Amino acid sequence: MDYSFYVVAVQCYYESVDHEYMPAEISVVEF
Repeated sequence: MDYSFYVVAVQCYYESVDHEYMPAEISVVEF
């Protein structure tokens, strides 16, 4: 269960670097 949450954190961080935060990443949480 923690694994899925970890994936979201990584994606969020990656987007942050690009300075382009996308709400689509939040969808990953449901996945």
